[in-house]
Amino acid sequence: MLRGCAQNVRAALDAGHRFRSFDTLKVLRSQVIAADGIDIPAEVVRDLFAIYRRLILKSREEVQWTLSRLIKDQQLTDEELDWLIENWESSEHLVNRLLLYPQPNLKVLAWAATRYEEGSLRERMCELVALLFPERGLQAFAGIDPLTLAWGISRAHIERDSKTAALESLIPHLSADTVVKIAMALNAPALVRAALQE
Repeated sequence: MLRGCAQNVRAALDAGHRFRSFDTLKVLRSQVIAADGIDIPAEVVRDLFAIYRRLILKSREEVQWTLSRLIKDQQLTDEELDWLIENWESSEHLVNRLLLYPQPNLKVLAWAATRYEEGSLRERMCELVALLFPERGLQAFAGIDPLTLAWGISRAHIERDSKTAALESLIPHLSADTVVKIAMALNAPALVRAALQE
């Protein structure tokens, strides 16, 4: 059903047909959510991204949030990622899709490295750290606020033991409350034990 709905919406957009776009997109979003945990076929993701690309920069905020859910956690092609990267300054929703890309990707990492080095997206520093930490390591972020660094490491795409080891070195710079919250988020009681030994 998801495949047919995505094809129909894309075809209607391509043909310039008028339709109740928001209601239709909500139905499409509900089908994407229902498919959670099941791989969505690549050809369906292409249709979903085409819909997203066509509408995301010219729709009202409520519609943009609905569109963003269509491609959340999906692997995109190089061409699709290039479009997000070329247009990232046009919408927070594009920034979200890049910062929260579901797996390591060289294009996304290069984009994140540029944002970090030029000091843009300061309000999203935690997510930039999460993307860059696996390849750069702890020493690369010596100038970052320990709280931001700790939450960035906790969100990085690395093994929990590696996160815990890196976070233990930050414990002297973190409040007990922060250590407990991160430990609970990671299911890592070793962090609390390490904090008690400080």
